[in-house]
Amino acid sequence: MKVSKQRKKSNLIAGLTGGLATLLIVVICTGVYLRFMKEEKKDISLEEYVHIDNLKKVVVTKEDIIMGDKITAEMLDVVYIEGEATEYALDLTDIIGKRSGGNILKGMPIVKNNLFEDIVVSDDLRNHEITYIELPSLLKKGDYIDIRIVFPDGEDYIVVSKKQVQRVEYSEEGTLFSTMWVNLQENERLHLSSAIVEAAAYETAKIYAISYVLPDLQEEAIVNYPVNTNVYELIINNPNIVDEAIKKLTIRGENTYVKGDEEDIIKYQYEE
Repeated sequence: MKVSKQRKKSNLIAGLTGGLATLLIVVICTGVYLRFMKEEKKDISLEEYVHIDNLKKVVVTKEDIIMGDKITAEMLDVVYIEGEATEYALDLTDIIGKRSGGNILKGMPIVKNNLFEDIVVSDDLRNHEITYIELPSLLKKGDYIDIRIVFPDGEDYIVVSKKQVQRVEYSEEGTLFSTMWVNLQENERLHLSSAIVEAAAYETAKIYAISYVLPDLQEEAIVNYPVNTNVYELIINNPNIVDEAIKKLTIRGENTYVKGDEEDIIKYQYEE
């Protein structure tokens, strides 16, 4: 009896030892396998990993790009999308150094037909500083505006159409005393100068800017301001009259107009 019990005890110990050894081997093998698979995954391409054959590389913007900006590598990033991407520019070398044909918001893909080698600039284009018109309160760099004139009888005309704001600075006194910069050609400057002189001649006339909602989709407005012949001749004969008119508009805006200065600032008559 003692021998039989001893044998059973020995067999039980042997069985437990063998089971533990087997379990240890399984754990080691599993660990090695998982480590191997982890190493293997590092070499798997993105397409193989997600099992998508038509994954496409697309170039997107890291920041807002304004129309006419020259695109640099720092402005761009690369993402992958599923499906066709034929309308998008897929190669950085096809984009860097080109200019944008429109405003592109941060995170948007670059479209092929929205890129240009360069933009032709006319010889008479100048950056014009404007400090005497009323600006929209939310105006910012890159927005597009029309510059308009409104007369006391309610007649409202477009003086300059769809100009991009290059820079804007708001004053603490309000939008009427803020400053913006836009690029104007010579004929646009003459139109604006004429409007300034006319606005100064009417006590309640004003020049103001109004912005576009979707400039990429909206056509530019048609300029319909009728330049007055007599005003135009005054500007040709006395270029200082524009500065004098600007002073009058500024004083009017400040509501500190002193009676008596009116006759000294600007004097002219014209036929209706």
